[in-house]
Formats: sequence, structure tokens, C-alpha cells
Amino acid sequence: MRPVLAITMGDPAGIGAEVTVKALAHPEVYRDCIPVVIGSSEAFADADRFGGEDAICRVLHEAGK
Repeated sequence: MRPVLAITMGDPAGIGAEVTVKALAHPEVYRDCIPVVIGSSEAFADADRFGGEDAICRVLHEAGK
């Protein structure tokens, strides 16, 4: 059984979203764990789109919406 790994993205205006998307682009990450990113879904989607990666993003909860 793979462990669930919580990853905090950091400041949505910083580079954290880009670093997170690039890290999740490696298939071995999913072999070793189930990653759950905590942060701005909009910043993550922007980093995914602008970075040329093809990460899968499912929003579990958006605060304030």
C-alpha cells in the first residue's frame, strides 16, 4: 500500500506551484506514494499550463467558495 504524501505548495505568487508541477511530472512519484497538494488550485493549474507539463489535478476543496 502506498502512503499518502501531503505536499504544501507555498506562496501562490512564488515558484512553489511550478516546482510542485515539475516534481509531479515524474511517474515514479505515483509509484511510491499518493501525492496530495495543499495550495491554490488556480496557481497549480497556471503552472501546469505555462510549464508544459501534463499533471492531473482534482480539486478536493476550495476554501471560501
